Amino acid sequence: MKNIFETTVMYGDTDAYSVVWHGGYLRFFERGRYNICKDIGINLDKIDTNGITFPVIDMHVRFKSPAVLFEEIEIETEITELKSRTVTFSQTIKNKKSGVIHITAEFVCCAVGGSDMKLTKFPTDIYDAFLNAIN
Repeated sequence: MKNIFETTVMYGDTDAYSVVWHGGYLRFFERGRYNICKDIGINLDKIDTNGITFPVIDMHVRFKSPAVLFEEIEIETEITELKSRTVTFSQTIKNKKSGVIHITAEFVCCAVGGSDMKLTKFPTDIYDAFLNAIN
């Protein structure tokens, strides 16, 4: 399963050269991960009330070309690997019209819980939702 959402690069996303600031891509990627979780029935707005959160613990980002001010872009997100305590999201940002890829990334998130935020296994319902998104 893949989630694709579109947005337009705005002033707050860019640097002095009117290209997306390198850290700004992370906000787009976070929205993509939020959207795919929502699509598969994982409500991140309420998940921490169950004592579980999913922080990013590893990321690999590959810059290919800059996105520019007022460009329409697509953010594609899919879940590519699942373990009992971690989930991997593969993501791409590209130009909506031409398909030119600007950046690709992989993010590994883990399940942590409790007041000490210890690594834990995903609850069964969340694990199953991630698993179904891969198949």
